[in-house]
Amino acid sequence: MKNVTLYDPRRCPKHWVELLHAGQFAVLLLDVRTSVNVNCEGLPVPQPAEQSCYIFESLDEAKQFCRELVQRIEHVRCEIYDERGKAIEPLYTIVNKKHEHRTITRKGARLLLLGGVLAPMVAIPLFWYDWLAGGERIWPTIVGINLVVLGLRLLFWGSGELEQSRRQEAEQTRVEGLAKTSRGTNN
Repeated sequence: MKNVTLYDPRRCPKHWVELLHAGQFAVLLLDVRTSVNVNCEGLPVPQPAEQSCYIFESLDEAKQFCRELVQRIEHVRCEIYDERGKAIEPLYTIVNKKHEHRTITRKGARLLLLGGVLAPMVAIPLFWYDWLAGGERIWPTIVGINLVVLGLRLLFWGSGELEQSRRQEAEQTRVEGLAKTSRGTNN
């Protein structure tokens, strides 16, 4: 493990991603609630000159470091990147079990999609109720329109989360396949 400053104007290369080689992984530490960079003790690091990441030679080492850290400091979120850095979503986002609801999962995306389908369906009886009253009751229509809009927002949100989850799983599979291949050639 190597601790590297994210942006060091005196270093050549200046950007931390350029220090990564194929097969190496960078771990960035963030506060799970605020997404502010933190250090190994979980303290905020607001100054860009003080922000750093940890570079590991293997994915297993990086994941083990993250698991141990989030067990010790529960408000830390660890994001693992490969040599492409933040050009893609993190390969892995590791948080304490207490904060797992804050990460993207297929289950969460499916719940959003389900809510997106159910909200307009609840609006239908409201529209019907107002229609039976000859349009005299405005509140069912207003609530129904808001439920349709909510449903659309949930559908877009859920489909985005599902797509992001699929991309992340595909990248994880690709990287783990490369790691197995490199371990096989090293043995």
